[in-house]
Amino acid sequence: MRLTSSLGLILGSAVLCWSPMAVAGTSTYMFGFGPRLGTIVVPGGYPASFPSFDEVNQAGEESGEKIKISEDTTIEKVRGDAVIGIEGLYWADKTNRLAATAGLGLGSGYKDAHLILKYDKMYNLDALDTFVGGGVGVGVANFSGELDERLRVPYYPIRGEVGAIFRQKTHAFQALIFLNLNLPGRQTLTLQQEAKDGTIYEAEYESSFGWSFYPQLGAEIQLLFGDFTKPRKNKKNK
Repeated sequence: MRLTSSLGLILGSAVLCWSPMAVAGTSTYMFGFGPRLGTIVVPGGYPASFPSFDEVNQAGEESGEKIKISEDTTIEKVRGDAVIGIEGLYWADKTNRLAATAGLGLGSGYKDAHLILKYDKMYNLDALDTFVGGGVGVGVANFSGELDERLRVPYYPIRGEVGAIFRQKTHAFQALIFLNLNLPGRQTLTLQQEAKDGTIYEAEYESSFGWSFYPQLGAEIQLLFGDFTKPRKNKKNK
């Protein structure tokens, strides 16, 4: 997948830029990276609602009817998904943290790829820290049905999150709850339809940009590797 490769390249570049050796003469408070695993909890069937599309005939003329995905196609809401990916973290100091996360969402008839840049406010409780934060990014979701029906949804996630991280010297475990408001761009529905002469053709419909969104409430765990030891007092960042 080109998008997956691009997300991985962008995330890798971000981690390198935030690494201790990225800028000569600077010191890093803490940093880490590692795999992430999550799932959507609410809605139980994702998305909560599908968009509708204006029906157009083979000549390109609108019929005045609406194509309703839940009623007129075999595309179904996702029930039981998994989000896998990787996240890179960089502490600017003990209370401010930056992160970049890339991931893939997988389910029955569902694939998603996304990249999100984040900021977290840290609250230090020694080895166990809590945090509140959020971020923005880009993504694309694809839903498919049994009859070669496809819905493509490019979107722009706005994310909020709250969680905790348990740190050791070289590794850490992080758990969080996230809320994503995914603002869709121009959505595309592709259907196989039959012409008057009986031939089958592929019809593509586009929705305009709108103020609808695809909300997600979910949970995530991460296993991180790096340097999670707070700097000694002789370092610049205390």
